[in-house]
Amino acid sequence: MKAEFVVAVHALIYLDHQKTIVTSDELANSICTNPAFVRKVMAKLKCAGLITTKEGNDGGYISDSDIDIDSIDLNDILQAVDATMIIKKKARIDVKECLLAKKMELVMDDLCYDLDKLCQDRLSDITIADIKEKICQKERVH
Repeated sequence: MKAEFVVAVHALIYLDHQKTIVTSDELANSICTNPAFVRKVMAKLKCAGLITTKEGNDGGYISDSDIDIDSIDLNDILQAVDATMIIKKKARIDVKECLLAKKMELVMDDLCYDLDKLCQDRLSDITIADIKEKICQKERVH
């Protein structure tokens, strides 16, 4: 799972909770990462139409009033940040030299694709509202 995906989910929930304009510094502090990385992720969410921005000294990010954040599913977020759940590792040998390695790489690529598709299907069933509910459940336990 890529960090961009986790940051995007966290940021959307944080924006929904704050209900006001939030800076990249504030988001970065909440997410425990750096503001430049937050800005990179937030730009992707803006391009996907999941958030809006306000320019200027009092600018920042805010949830799009036309979108019900609770209804956004995790696959929408995954697609917005252009991520995959399964990270493929490249073989460290020259596959031109070894027929087994060449075929193995193709088989593993297919497997990664299939697993990623399964993950996307599952993420389509999970909304931001579901994640918020799980957070509240964990809070009550602790």
